[in-house]
Amino acid sequence: MDTPSEASPVLYYQISGEEIRRLMRKNKKTIKGLAHQMNVTQKRVRQVRASGVRGEQFVADWVAALSAVN
Repeated sequence: MDTPSEASPVLYYQISGEEIRRLMRKNKKTIKGLAHQMNVTQKRVRQVRASGVRGEQFVADWVAALSAVN
């Protein structure tokens, strides 16, 4: 039986563009800064802001980048 301290982390398989934009605002991330941090193009950041991301590892990468301290 899982106790609260041993609970498994929740895995997300997709994140919406709206949620990406919210996290960017909350964590003061810019398109340019996030593109540089993740080594992707600004165009890719704009695409993700518009349509979101699918796939467990992709979501984990984006959430980690968005919540990382500069």
